[in-house]
Amino acid sequence: MFTRLEMIKNRNKITKLILLALFFIILVLPEFQNLTNVFPQKQLSGYFQNSNKPELDSKTWLNGEYQKSYDTYFNDNIGFRSFFVRVFNQVNYSFYKETSTNDVIVGKDKYLYSINNIEQYYGLDTIRKDILIWRAIQLERITDSLKAMGIDLILVIAPSKSGYMPEYIPKGFDLKNMVNKSNYKIFTDNLKDKRVDLLDLTKWFQANKERTKYNLFSNTGIHWSQYGVSLSADTILKYSQSLKNRNMPRLVYDTILLSNKLQGQDEDIETSMNLLLNIKDIPMPYPKISFDNSLVTTKTKFLCIGDSYFWDFFTLDILKNGFGGGEFWYYFNEVHSMAYAKNKVKDVDKSKFLDEFKKNDIILLLANDANLYYLTRVISEIYNGIFPGRIDKEFEYAEREKKIDEIVEDIIKTPEWLESIKKQAKERGEDLNILIRDNARYVYETQQAQSKNK
Repeated sequence: MFTRLEMIKNRNKITKLILLALFFIILVLPEFQNLTNVFPQKQLSGYFQNSNKPELDSKTWLNGEYQKSYDTYFNDNIGFRSFFVRVFNQVNYSFYKETSTNDVIVGKDKYLYSINNIEQYYGLDTIRKDILIWRAIQLERITDSLKAMGIDLILVIAPSKSGYMPEYIPKGFDLKNMVNKSNYKIFTDNLKDKRVDLLDLTKWFQANKERTKYNLFSNTGIHWSQYGVSLSADTILKYSQSLKNRNMPRLVYDTILLSNKLQGQDEDIETSMNLLLNIKDIPMPYPKISFDNSLVTTKTKFLCIGDSYFWDFFTLDILKNGFGGGEFWYYFNEVHSMAYAKNKVKDVDKSKFLDEFKKNDIILLLANDANLYYLTRVISEIYNGIFPGRIDKEFEYAEREKKIDEIVEDIIKTPEWLESIKKQAKERGEDLNILIRDNARYVYETQQAQSKNK
Protein backbone atom coordinates (compact mmCIF):
# COMPACT_ATOMS: atom_id res chain seq x y z
CA MET A 1 0.00 0.00 0.00
CA PHE A 2 1.23 3.46 -0.98
CA THR A 3 1.01 6.19 1.60
CA ARG A 4 -0.72 9.44 0.64
CA LEU A 5 2.67 11.23 0.46
CA GLU A 6 4.09 8.57 -1.86
CA MET A 7 1.04 8.85 -4.11
CA ILE A 8 1.49 12.62 -4.38
CA LYS A 9 5.21 12.17 -5.16
CA ASN A 10 4.43 9.59 -7.86
CA ARG A 11 1.76 11.83 -9.35
CA ASN A 12 4.19 14.76 -9.47
CA LYS A 13 6.82 12.53 -11.08
CA ILE A 14 4.34 11.39 -13.74
CA THR A 15 3.30 15.00 -14.38
CA LYS A 16 6.94 16.02 -14.82
CA LEU A 17 7.53 13.13 -17.23
CA ILE A 18 4.46 14.09 -19.25
CA LEU A 19 5.58 17.74 -19.41
CA LEU A 20 9.09 16.68 -20.36
CA ALA A 21 7.69 14.44 -23.10
CA LEU A 22 5.49 17.25 -24.40
CA PHE A 23 8.44 19.63 -24.40
CA PHE A 24 10.51 17.07 -26.30
CA ILE A 25 7.71 16.52 -28.84
CA ILE A 26 7.27 20.27 -29.36
CA LEU A 27 11.03 20.60 -29.81
CA VAL A 28 11.48 17.64 -32.16
CA LEU A 29 8.16 17.49 -34.06
CA PRO A 30 8.76 20.54 -36.34
CA GLU A 31 12.10 19.08 -37.51
CA PHE A 32 10.47 15.66 -37.93
CA GLN A 33 7.77 17.30 -40.08
CA ASN A 34 10.42 19.16 -42.05
CA LEU A 35 12.24 15.89 -42.85
CA THR A 36 9.21 13.65 -43.48
CA ASN A 37 6.30 15.99 -44.30
CA VAL A 38 4.08 13.30 -42.77
CA PHE A 39 1.32 15.79 -41.87
CA PRO A 40 -0.11 17.45 -45.01
CA GLN A 41 -0.43 21.24 -44.73
CA LYS A 42 -2.22 23.88 -46.75
CA GLN A 43 0.30 26.08 -48.52
CA LEU A 44 0.41 29.78 -47.73
CA SER A 45 -1.02 32.12 -50.36
CA GLY A 46 1.03 34.84 -51.95
CA TYR A 47 4.59 35.03 -53.14
CA PHE A 48 7.23 33.49 -50.90
CA GLN A 49 10.82 32.82 -51.83
CA ASN A 50 12.22 30.25 -49.42
CA SER A 51 15.99 30.41 -48.94
CA ASN A 52 18.26 27.50 -49.85
CA LYS A 53 20.45 25.70 -47.36
CA PRO A 54 23.80 27.55 -47.28
CA GLU A 55 27.07 25.77 -47.96
CA LEU A 56 29.59 25.77 -45.15
CA ASP A 57 33.08 27.10 -45.77
CA SER A 58 35.72 28.75 -43.61
CA LYS A 59 35.21 32.23 -45.04
CA THR A 60 31.41 32.44 -44.43
CA TRP A 61 31.81 30.77 -41.04
CA LEU A 62 34.40 33.28 -39.84
CA ASN A 63 32.61 36.40 -41.11
CA GLY A 64 29.26 35.23 -39.71
CA GLU A 65 27.47 34.99 -43.11
CA TYR A 66 26.91 31.24 -42.78
CA GLN A 67 25.20 31.58 -39.39
CA LYS A 68 22.99 34.39 -40.67
CA SER A 69 22.06 32.48 -43.85
CA TYR A 70 21.38 29.28 -41.94
CA ASP A 71 19.14 31.12 -39.48
CA THR A 72 17.08 32.47 -42.41
CA TYR A 73 16.99 29.00 -44.01
CA PHE A 74 15.86 27.39 -40.75
CA ASN A 75 13.06 29.93 -40.22
CA ASP A 76 11.83 29.52 -43.81
CA ASN A 77 11.81 25.73 -43.71
CA ILE A 78 10.82 24.84 -40.15
CA GLY A 79 8.11 22.20 -39.96
CA PHE A 80 4.51 23.43 -39.48
CA ARG A 81 5.61 26.94 -40.52
CA SER A 82 2.42 27.58 -42.52
CA PHE A 83 0.30 26.42 -39.54
CA PHE A 84 2.11 28.73 -37.12
CA VAL A 85 1.81 31.66 -39.56
CA ARG A 86 -1.94 31.07 -39.88
CA VAL A 87 -2.35 30.87 -36.07
CA PHE A 88 -0.49 34.17 -35.65
CA ASN A 89 -2.56 35.85 -38.38
CA GLN A 90 -5.81 34.49 -36.91
CA VAL A 91 -5.00 35.89 -33.45
CA ASN A 92 -4.22 39.27 -35.02
CA TYR A 93 -7.51 39.29 -36.92
CA SER A 94 -9.84 37.79 -34.26
CA PHE A 95 -8.63 39.79 -31.26
CA TYR A 96 -7.29 43.03 -32.73
CA LYS A 97 -9.12 43.33 -36.10
CA GLU A 98 -5.72 43.71 -37.74
CA THR A 99 -4.10 41.90 -40.65
CA SER A 100 -0.52 40.84 -41.29
CA THR A 101 -1.00 41.47 -45.02
CA ASN A 102 0.30 44.69 -46.49
CA ASP A 103 -2.40 47.02 -47.85
CA VAL A 104 -5.34 45.14 -46.28
CA ILE A 105 -7.56 46.74 -43.65
CA VAL A 106 -10.62 45.37 -41.81
CA GLY A 107 -13.69 47.56 -42.21
CA LYS A 108 -17.09 47.64 -40.56
CA ASP A 109 -18.96 44.31 -40.32
CA LYS A 110 -15.67 42.56 -41.24
CA TYR A 111 -15.65 43.89 -44.81
CA LEU A 112 -12.11 43.85 -46.17
CA TYR A 113 -10.57 46.72 -48.16
CA SER A 114 -7.35 47.66 -49.90
CA ILE A 115 -5.79 50.74 -48.26
CA ASN A 116 -4.24 51.73 -51.59
CA ASN A 117 -7.65 51.60 -53.31
CA ILE A 118 -9.23 53.79 -50.62
CA GLU A 119 -6.45 56.37 -50.85
CA GLN A 120 -6.48 56.55 -54.65
CA TYR A 121 -10.26 56.66 -55.10
CA TYR A 122 -10.71 59.37 -52.47
CA GLY A 123 -7.82 61.56 -53.57
CA LEU A 124 -5.48 60.78 -50.69
CA ASP A 125 -2.89 59.49 -53.18
CA THR A 126 -2.94 61.43 -56.42
CA ILE A 127 -1.22 61.83 -59.76
CA ARG A 128 -0.20 65.38 -60.66
CA LYS A 129 -3.16 67.20 -62.17
CA ASP A 130 -1.23 68.43 -65.23
CA ILE A 131 -0.25 64.85 -66.07
CA LEU A 132 -3.90 63.72 -65.91
CA ILE A 133 -4.88 66.63 -68.17
CA TRP A 134 -2.18 65.69 -70.67
CA ARG A 135 -3.14 62.00 -70.61
CA ALA A 136 -6.72 62.99 -71.49
CA ILE A 137 -5.38 64.95 -74.48
CA GLN A 138 -3.17 62.02 -75.49
CA LEU A 139 -6.10 59.61 -75.29
CA GLU A 140 -8.16 61.82 -77.60
CA ARG A 141 -5.35 61.84 -80.16
CA ILE A 142 -4.89 58.07 -79.88
CA THR A 143 -8.64 57.63 -80.41
CA ASP A 144 -8.63 59.88 -83.50
CA SER A 145 -5.59 58.12 -84.95
CA LEU A 146 -7.05 54.63 -84.49
CA LYS A 147 -10.45 55.70 -85.81
CA ALA A 148 -8.75 56.84 -89.02
CA MET A 149 -7.55 53.23 -89.36
CA GLY A 150 -11.08 51.87 -88.83
CA ILE A 151 -10.39 50.87 -85.22
CA ASP A 152 -12.47 52.10 -82.27
CA LEU A 153 -10.99 52.52 -78.80
CA ILE A 154 -13.31 52.26 -75.80
CA LEU A 155 -12.11 53.34 -72.38
CA VAL A 156 -13.91 51.40 -69.64
CA ILE A 157 -13.63 52.64 -66.04
CA ALA A 158 -14.60 49.84 -63.65
CA PRO A 159 -15.87 50.51 -60.11
CA SER A 160 -13.59 49.85 -57.15
CA LYS A 161 -14.97 48.39 -53.94
CA SER A 162 -13.94 51.49 -51.97
CA GLY A 163 -15.88 53.77 -54.33
CA TYR A 164 -18.93 51.54 -54.73
CA MET A 165 -19.47 50.68 -51.09
CA PRO A 166 -17.80 53.26 -48.82
CA GLU A 167 -20.28 52.59 -46.02
CA TYR A 168 -18.10 49.79 -44.64
CA ILE A 169 -14.77 51.66 -44.79
CA PRO A 170 -13.34 51.84 -41.25
CA LYS A 171 -13.00 55.07 -39.31
CA GLY A 172 -9.74 56.93 -39.66
CA PHE A 173 -9.99 57.99 -43.29
CA ASP A 174 -10.86 61.65 -43.92
CA LEU A 175 -13.09 61.12 -46.95
CA LYS A 176 -15.24 64.22 -46.71
CA ASN A 177 -15.08 66.18 -49.98
CA MET A 178 -11.94 64.28 -50.99
CA VAL A 179 -13.52 62.39 -53.91
CA ASN A 180 -13.60 65.59 -55.99
CA LYS A 181 -9.79 65.67 -55.84
CA SER A 182 -9.28 62.05 -56.86
CA ASN A 183 -7.50 60.82 -59.98
CA TYR A 184 -10.79 59.37 -61.22
CA LYS A 185 -12.71 62.63 -60.83
CA ILE A 186 -10.04 64.87 -62.39
CA PHE A 187 -9.39 62.49 -65.28
CA THR A 188 -13.03 61.84 -66.20
CA ASP A 189 -13.85 65.57 -65.91
CA ASN A 190 -11.11 66.27 -68.44
CA LEU A 191 -12.55 63.68 -70.82
CA LYS A 192 -15.98 65.34 -70.99
CA ASP A 193 -15.08 67.61 -73.91
CA LYS A 194 -12.77 65.11 -75.61
CA ARG A 195 -13.49 62.84 -78.57
CA VAL A 196 -13.11 59.74 -76.42
CA ASP A 197 -15.54 56.84 -76.18
CA LEU A 198 -15.80 56.55 -72.41
CA LEU A 199 -17.89 53.89 -70.71
CA ASP A 200 -17.89 54.98 -67.06
CA LEU A 201 -19.12 51.88 -65.24
CA THR A 202 -18.22 53.45 -61.89
CA LYS A 203 -20.88 56.06 -62.46
CA TRP A 204 -23.32 53.48 -63.87
CA PHE A 205 -22.88 51.02 -60.99
CA GLN A 206 -23.28 53.76 -58.37
CA ALA A 207 -26.44 55.09 -60.07
CA ASN A 208 -27.99 51.60 -60.08
CA LYS A 209 -26.80 50.47 -56.65
CA GLU A 210 -30.23 50.48 -55.01
CA ARG A 211 -31.85 48.68 -57.96
CA THR A 212 -29.30 45.89 -58.30
CA LYS A 213 -30.75 42.56 -57.23
CA TYR A 214 -27.46 40.86 -56.36
CA ASN A 215 -24.24 41.80 -54.59
CA LEU A 216 -21.67 43.32 -56.91
CA PHE A 217 -18.83 42.96 -54.38
CA SER A 218 -18.23 40.33 -51.70
CA ASN A 219 -17.21 41.17 -48.13
CA THR A 220 -13.88 39.31 -48.45
CA GLY A 221 -12.76 40.20 -51.99
CA ILE A 222 -11.39 43.27 -53.75
CA HIS A 223 -12.69 42.68 -57.30
CA TRP A 224 -16.19 42.91 -58.70
CA SER A 225 -18.29 39.74 -58.63
CA GLN A 226 -18.88 37.43 -61.58
CA TYR A 227 -22.38 38.91 -61.76
CA GLY A 228 -20.84 42.39 -61.95
CA VAL A 229 -18.53 41.16 -64.71
CA SER A 230 -21.49 39.78 -66.69
CA LEU A 231 -23.41 43.06 -66.34
CA SER A 232 -20.33 44.94 -67.54
CA ALA A 233 -19.83 42.59 -70.50
CA ASP A 234 -23.45 43.07 -71.54
CA THR A 235 -23.10 46.87 -71.28
CA ILE A 236 -19.84 46.85 -73.29
CA LEU A 237 -21.42 44.75 -76.05
CA LYS A 238 -24.45 47.05 -76.30
CA TYR A 239 -22.21 50.13 -76.37
CA SER A 240 -20.03 48.52 -79.05
CA GLN A 241 -23.10 47.67 -81.10
CA SER A 242 -24.14 51.32 -81.11
CA LEU A 243 -20.57 52.44 -81.89
CA LYS A 244 -20.01 50.02 -84.78
CA ASN A 245 -23.62 50.03 -85.99
CA ARG A 246 -23.60 46.26 -86.28
CA ASN A 247 -25.17 43.45 -84.25
CA MET A 248 -23.09 42.01 -81.43
CA PRO A 249 -23.53 38.71 -79.57
CA ARG A 250 -26.38 38.97 -77.06
CA LEU A 251 -25.53 37.90 -73.51
CA VAL A 252 -28.12 35.50 -72.08
CA TYR A 253 -28.49 34.55 -68.40
CA ASP A 254 -29.24 30.82 -68.25
CA THR A 255 -29.20 30.56 -64.45
CA ILE A 256 -27.95 32.52 -61.44
CA LEU A 257 -26.86 30.52 -58.40
CA LEU A 258 -26.60 32.17 -54.96
CA SER A 259 -23.93 30.57 -52.82
CA ASN A 260 -21.94 31.12 -49.62
CA LYS A 261 -19.16 29.02 -51.12
CA LEU A 262 -17.20 31.73 -52.88
CA GLN A 263 -15.52 31.23 -56.23
CA GLY A 264 -12.90 32.96 -58.34
CA GLN A 265 -11.80 36.36 -57.07
CA ASP A 266 -14.64 36.76 -54.56
CA GLU A 267 -12.42 36.01 -51.55
CA ASP A 268 -9.04 37.05 -52.89
CA ILE A 269 -8.26 39.43 -49.99
CA GLU A 270 -9.15 36.82 -47.37
CA THR A 271 -7.02 34.22 -49.16
CA SER A 272 -4.04 36.58 -49.07
CA MET A 273 -4.46 37.00 -45.29
CA ASN A 274 -3.60 33.29 -44.65
CA LEU A 275 -6.02 32.79 -41.75
CA LEU A 276 -6.68 29.57 -39.88
CA LEU A 277 -10.48 29.99 -39.91
CA ASN A 278 -12.77 31.14 -42.69
CA ILE A 279 -14.47 34.55 -42.42
CA LYS A 280 -18.25 34.26 -42.71
CA ASP A 281 -19.18 35.11 -46.30
CA ILE A 282 -22.23 36.89 -47.63
CA PRO A 283 -24.11 35.00 -50.39
CA MET A 284 -22.75 35.81 -53.83
CA PRO A 285 -24.35 35.35 -57.27
CA TYR A 286 -22.77 33.04 -59.85
CA PRO A 287 -24.40 33.39 -63.25
CA LYS A 288 -24.22 30.79 -65.97
CA ILE A 289 -24.25 32.72 -69.22
CA SER A 290 -24.28 32.01 -72.94
CA PHE A 291 -24.22 34.15 -76.07
CA ASP A 292 -26.85 34.35 -78.80
CA ASN A 293 -25.14 34.98 -82.16
CA SER A 294 -28.24 34.51 -84.33
CA LEU A 295 -28.31 38.17 -85.44
CA VAL A 296 -24.54 38.56 -85.85
CA THR A 297 -23.57 38.91 -89.50
CA THR A 298 -20.08 40.39 -89.04
CA LYS A 299 -17.73 39.12 -86.35
CA THR A 300 -16.24 41.89 -84.21
CA LYS A 301 -12.81 41.21 -82.74
CA PHE A 302 -11.73 42.90 -79.51
CA LEU A 303 -8.23 43.36 -78.17
CA CYS A 304 -8.52 44.00 -74.44
CA ILE A 305 -5.89 45.80 -72.38
CA GLY A 306 -6.72 45.73 -68.69
CA ASP A 307 -5.77 45.29 -65.07
CA SER A 308 -6.85 42.44 -62.80
CA TYR A 309 -10.50 43.52 -63.12
CA PHE A 310 -10.50 41.92 -66.57
CA TRP A 311 -9.44 38.43 -65.43
CA ASP A 312 -12.97 37.02 -65.20
CA PHE A 313 -13.73 38.14 -68.75
CA PHE A 314 -10.93 35.78 -69.73
CA THR A 315 -11.53 32.89 -67.30
CA LEU A 316 -15.33 32.85 -67.85
CA ASP A 317 -14.85 32.67 -71.66
CA ILE A 318 -16.57 36.03 -72.21
CA LEU A 319 -13.57 37.13 -74.28
CA LYS A 320 -13.79 33.92 -76.32
CA ASN A 321 -17.56 33.75 -76.89
CA GLY A 322 -18.65 37.38 -76.66
CA PHE A 323 -15.65 39.45 -77.71
CA GLY A 324 -14.61 37.63 -80.88
CA GLY A 325 -11.90 35.45 -79.34
CA GLY A 326 -9.43 38.31 -79.04
CA GLU A 327 -6.44 38.58 -76.74
CA PHE A 328 -6.13 39.97 -73.22
CA TRP A 329 -3.04 42.12 -72.64
CA TYR A 330 -2.59 42.14 -68.87
CA TYR A 331 -1.24 45.54 -67.82
CA PHE A 332 0.00 45.99 -71.40
CA ASN A 333 2.81 43.56 -70.47
CA GLU A 334 1.54 39.98 -70.82
CA VAL A 335 -0.44 38.47 -73.70
CA HIS A 336 -3.09 35.92 -72.68
CA SER A 337 -4.96 34.15 -75.44
CA MET A 338 -7.34 31.22 -75.84
CA ALA A 339 -5.15 30.22 -78.78
CA TYR A 340 -2.20 29.50 -76.46
CA ALA A 341 -1.64 26.28 -74.56
CA LYS A 342 -2.90 26.27 -70.97
CA ASN A 343 -0.97 28.68 -68.72
CA LYS A 344 1.10 29.86 -71.70
CA VAL A 345 1.89 33.58 -71.58
CA LYS A 346 3.83 35.81 -73.98
CA ASP A 347 5.27 39.28 -73.52
CA VAL A 348 3.72 42.20 -75.38
CA ASP A 349 6.04 43.24 -78.22
CA LYS A 350 5.82 46.98 -77.67
CA SER A 351 7.76 47.73 -80.85
CA LYS A 352 5.00 46.11 -82.93
CA PHE A 353 1.84 46.66 -80.87
CA LEU A 354 0.24 48.86 -83.55
CA ASP A 355 0.44 45.96 -86.02
CA GLU A 356 -1.54 43.88 -83.52
CA PHE A 357 -4.05 46.70 -83.01
CA LYS A 358 -4.76 46.67 -86.77
CA LYS A 359 -5.90 43.03 -86.58
CA ASN A 360 -8.82 44.06 -84.35
CA ASP A 361 -12.03 46.10 -84.68
CA ILE A 362 -12.15 47.43 -81.13
CA ILE A 363 -9.43 48.15 -78.58
CA LEU A 364 -10.89 47.88 -75.09
CA LEU A 365 -8.86 49.73 -72.46
CA LEU A 366 -10.09 48.85 -68.96
CA ALA A 367 -8.98 50.05 -65.53
CA ASN A 368 -10.69 50.31 -62.17
CA ASP A 369 -11.21 53.82 -60.83
CA ALA A 370 -8.61 53.33 -58.08
CA ASN A 371 -5.88 52.17 -60.46
CA LEU A 372 -5.33 55.11 -62.78
CA TYR A 373 -1.57 55.00 -62.25
CA TYR A 374 -1.56 51.96 -64.52
CA LEU A 375 -3.95 53.55 -67.01
CA THR A 376 -1.93 56.74 -67.41
CA ARG A 377 1.23 54.68 -68.00
CA VAL A 378 -0.45 52.64 -70.74
CA ILE A 379 -1.88 55.74 -72.43
CA SER A 380 1.61 57.26 -72.44
CA GLU A 381 3.19 54.11 -73.93
CA ILE A 382 0.56 53.81 -76.67
CA TYR A 383 0.82 57.51 -77.51
CA ASN A 384 4.61 57.42 -77.73
CA GLY A 385 4.36 54.36 -79.99
CA ILE A 386 1.88 55.98 -82.38
CA PHE A 387 3.42 59.47 -82.28
CA PRO A 388 7.18 59.00 -81.83
CA GLY A 389 9.09 62.24 -81.41
CA ARG A 390 6.29 64.21 -79.77
CA ILE A 391 7.26 63.28 -76.22
CA ASP A 392 9.17 66.52 -75.60
CA LYS A 393 6.05 68.59 -76.22
CA GLU A 394 3.98 66.89 -73.51
CA PHE A 395 3.82 69.64 -70.94
CA GLU A 396 3.40 72.40 -73.52
CA TYR A 397 -0.07 70.99 -74.15
CA ALA A 398 -0.63 70.13 -70.51
CA GLU A 399 0.24 73.67 -69.45
CA ARG A 400 -2.33 75.05 -71.88
CA GLU A 401 -5.05 72.80 -70.41
CA LYS A 402 -3.96 73.72 -66.90
CA LYS A 403 -4.47 77.44 -67.67
CA ILE A 404 -7.89 76.71 -69.19
CA ASP A 405 -8.75 74.71 -66.07
CA GLU A 406 -7.89 77.73 -63.91
CA ILE A 407 -10.19 79.94 -66.02
CA VAL A 408 -12.96 77.35 -65.57
CA GLU A 409 -12.55 77.73 -61.80
CA ASP A 410 -12.74 81.52 -62.15
CA ILE A 411 -16.00 81.18 -64.12
CA ILE A 412 -17.54 78.95 -61.45
CA LYS A 413 -16.51 81.40 -58.71
CA THR A 414 -18.00 84.40 -60.59
CA PRO A 415 -21.84 84.27 -60.22
CA GLU A 416 -22.63 86.73 -63.05
CA TRP A 417 -20.35 84.96 -65.51
CA LEU A 418 -21.68 81.53 -64.55
CA GLU A 419 -25.32 82.64 -64.83
CA SER A 420 -24.65 84.02 -68.31
CA ILE A 421 -23.25 80.66 -69.47
CA LYS A 422 -26.12 78.77 -67.80
CA LYS A 423 -28.51 80.90 -69.83
CA GLN A 424 -26.58 80.10 -73.03
CA ALA A 425 -26.64 76.37 -72.22
CA LYS A 426 -30.40 76.43 -71.67
CA GLU A 427 -31.08 78.37 -74.88
CA ARG A 428 -28.84 76.15 -77.00
CA GLY A 429 -29.70 72.88 -75.23
CA GLU A 430 -26.00 72.18 -74.65
CA ASP A 431 -24.13 70.58 -71.76
CA LEU A 432 -23.23 73.24 -69.17
CA ASN A 433 -19.80 71.78 -68.33
CA ILE A 434 -18.74 71.64 -71.97
CA LEU A 435 -19.96 75.19 -72.57
CA ILE A 436 -18.05 76.48 -69.52
CA ARG A 437 -14.87 74.91 -70.86
CA ASP A 438 -15.52 76.32 -74.35
CA ASN A 439 -15.80 79.79 -72.84
CA ALA A 440 -12.63 79.27 -70.81
CA ARG A 441 -10.78 78.10 -73.93
CA TYR A 442 -11.95 81.19 -75.83
CA VAL A 443 -10.72 83.47 -73.02
CA TYR A 444 -7.36 81.68 -72.97
CA GLU A 445 -6.89 81.92 -76.74
CA THR A 446 -7.86 85.63 -76.68
CA GLN A 447 -5.32 86.27 -73.92
CA GLN A 448 -2.64 84.45 -75.90
CA ALA A 449 -3.41 86.45 -79.07
CA GLN A 450 -3.29 89.74 -77.15
CA SER A 451 0.02 88.69 -75.56
CA LYS A 452 1.59 88.03 -78.98
CA ASN A 453 0.42 91.41 -80.35
CA LYS A 454 2.09 93.40 -77.57
